[in-house]
Parts: sequence; structure tokens; C-alpha cells
Amino acid sequence: MNRRVLTVIVLFFVLAALGVGGYLVLLAPKEGVLSDRENRMLAERPAVSAQTLLDGSYASNLETYLLDRFPLRDVCIDAANVLKKAGSFATWEDYARVMGVVADSQLIENAQTVKMDLPMVTPRPTRTPTPVPTVTPTPEPTATPRAGEPTLNPTPTPEPTIAPEPTRTPRPTKEPASWEDYPTLFRSYTVAEGERMVNTTYSLFNVYLPCLLYDAYASLLPEDGTLMITYLPDSRRITSMLSYKDPGGIISEYEPAVHALTADNVAAISGTEILSEYAVAGEYVVYRSDHHWTARGAYLVLQRMLAFAGKSLPPYESYEVEKEYPFLGLIYRDEPTAQLKNNPDTFEIVHPQYPARAWLYTAMDEREEMPLLDYSAPDLYRYYVYLGGPSGPFKVAERTDIEPQSTCFLLCDSFGLCTVPMLLSVYDRVVVYDPRYYEPEVGAVSDLIDLFAPDDMFIIISEREVFETDFIGVCNEQF
Repeated sequence: MNRRVLTVIVLFFVLAALGVGGYLVLLAPKEGVLSDRENRMLAERPAVSAQTLLDGSYASNLETYLLDRFPLRDVCIDAANVLKKAGSFATWEDYARVMGVVADSQLIENAQTVKMDLPMVTPRPTRTPTPVPTVTPTPEPTATPRAGEPTLNPTPTPEPTIAPEPTRTPRPTKEPASWEDYPTLFRSYTVAEGERMVNTTYSLFNVYLPCLLYDAYASLLPEDGTLMITYLPDSRRITSMLSYKDPGGIISEYEPAVHALTADNVAAISGTEILSEYAVAGEYVVYRSDHHWTARGAYLVLQRMLAFAGKSLPPYESYEVEKEYPFLGLIYRDEPTAQLKNNPDTFEIVHPQYPARAWLYTAMDEREEMPLLDYSAPDLYRYYVYLGGPSGPFKVAERTDIEPQSTCFLLCDSFGLCTVPMLLSVYDRVVVYDPRYYEPEVGAVSDLIDLFAPDDMFIIISEREVFETDFIGVCNEQF
């Protein structure tokens, strides 16, 4: 190739790179935006000042900004992931475990011929609580009376009072179930105008593989501990159902199968069915302009979950519920229609019933206090008022009026955050963990359960995370 032509080509790419960099620095929007793909706020364009130039923070922040905003960034990330997978020697079973999804046609074709030797997480044995040693008090020595003093009858030392063992209602034993008893495909239906309409269809792998992980989590809990699970829909699933003249609700086949295929101390309920049931009855359980549930909807589902552990929430009316109007959320951000703008939501903020505080842990033994309710959350992301939104590595909320005696472990995405003030009415401490923000040096789920020894565990996750992302594979790696 002619040297002059090569020089022109190189110069063209250098100028193009400088042009893109100049655009990002000078003309691109300054504000941070939420990346739906990575579920985090992308960096804001840094402000230039004498101070930031001198201390070097401008150069560092600019580098972060450019890495977050370079053109075709998402395409490059997807291409890198494809190449990474192409370079691995994964079996069909490995693919099913990691992705949690197999094409329906492939699954139907192979269901009868391929033995599903699925990789299983080896559960730890259930921890046996260390018995508290019984201390027998030493009786006071009896004094010998002097000559001529009257003899006093010594006061007998009372026997130590032993608290009676609490009586527990035996957990019902589930009927034996096997994945072979279930169909190859599972569906969710909207019932309206006397008809069933299929919403979604998922494979047996989407149901069976999480069960292995849930059983492993449940094995870490105390003997009387319960793991409670719910999958939650995008609010548009509920509002779409309500658009029919005669809505009857939503039926899900996933959760009953998860409930049957897991251990006796695992309970799975359908958040979709519960929300649709109350929505048909006229309850305000999901937002129209945002994909989350309302605080009232969260309360109704959480109440059903706690019933499996033999516990309950106080009446919803006993909470202080702060309301903000008007509220337009992330659906409006992506689809700014006049219909949504003219019918805004009322955002609900539930306050804990007892004095409480929250901590963000940056290591197992390092933490910094953070607001339990963070009012600095921007308007579009108002749901992030709860614990500052989804982030990591993990957070802990606890009552401050007593020494915490009971703990629950909440594994969740952003949907579960609004349940924390409510859970503090039942437990003294709530450990909040979002597996998307895992950091190896902080510890995995089993490490946190060892550290905090929770009484019960909750998994509150959106359907999208379970069925459309690598969520189960990520949790498996972090066990």
C-alpha cells in the first residue's frame, strides 16, 4: 500500500477519534442517565474548574465519562460477550445452566432423549445452633454466728428460671414431586372477557434450574427458617390486563411448580397473580408510568409471603405513608405520551414503624451510614428513595431502639427495596443483597448468611431478571 494513502487513513481515524472525543466533552448531555442494560447510572460529564484541574480529579472523571459514553458501546459489549462464549467449551447442559433459557423447539425435541444431568450446587448442612451453656449460680456461703448472736435462717437461693421452649407449628410436608411430572413448557395467561390469552412461555429449565439454587440457599437457614420467593411482573402486564372490558386476572404456572419442586422450607407464591387479583378489585398496586409496584402492592404480596413463615405484618394503615403527586417514572421517560402525562401517578413512600438506620458495606467489616430513605433521588428515579436504589456490595437496615435479635436476608433487585421498612416491623435487622453488584472481596451469599445468621430469607425478583437475564447463573456463581 502506498505510504501516502496509509498516512491519510491513519490521519482520518485520528481525527475521527478526536472529533468523537470533542463531541463527548463539549456537546454530549452532561446529565447521568440510567443504563437499562447494566442497571446503573452512567457517569456525568465532569465540570471544569481550576480546583479539579489541579487535583487531577477532572482527568480521572473525564476518563470514566468517556468510557461510559463512547459510540456503539452496547454493541461492543455484546460482541465481547459473544466472543467470550464462543471461546469456551460449553456443553448443552452448561449453556442451559448459564443462560437459563433453551429454545422451545429444541427443548421439545430433546426433552425425551437428553438426560438432564444438571449441575447441582452442593448444599451445606443446616447449621445447628450452638447451645448456650447453663450457668448454675454458686450459693452464698452461710456465715457462722458469733457467740450470743441469734441464729438467722439464711434466705434460700432461688432456682434459676429456665424459659420454656417456644412451641412451633410444624411446617407442612410437601407431596413428593419430580420434574418429570411437569410439562415441557410453562405459561402465564391473562384471563379477560371469558378467554385465556397467553402472555409468556418458558421452558422447564427456567423453572427447574432455580429450584436447585433455592434448595441450596434454604439449607443454610436454621431448622425453623423459611425461604420465601416471588417473581414480579412489569407493571405494564397489570395495566394491559385492566384495559379489557371484563378483566379476570393473571394465572401463572411457574410458581406452583417451583413451590412443589423445592424443599419443605421453601415457599413460592405468584406476585403476578396477587397483584392482578387486587388490581381487578380496584386497588392501586402498580404504577402506570413506572414499571415498579406501589408500596401498597408490595405490602399485599409481602403479607402473603410471610404467612408461610407463620408471621404477619401490622395493618397497612398503621404505617406512615408519604405521598408525592404528580409522579412520572421510567415508562414515561421512554414513552412520553400525553395519556401518561395527563394521568400521572401518586408515588408512595412507606416509613418504618420504629427508629431505624441503614449501612452500606464496602467490606465485611467496613461500612458507612447511609439514608434509609434517600430523598435526593431524582424525579424519574423516585423509586430509588429506598436505600438509594439498587447498588452494592450489600446493605443492612436495622432498628435502633433495641439490640437486634432477629434478622432476615433479602436477595432482590430494585423491586424488593420498598419492602425493607415493612420487614423492619417483623425483623430487627434486614440484610439487603443485589447479586448484580457482587464484589468477590466482600463475600458471596453463603458468607453473608454465615456472618448475619438470618432467621428467614426472601427472594423478591422481577420476572425479567429471572427469565430474560443470566440472573440464576450469576447467583449460582456467588453461592
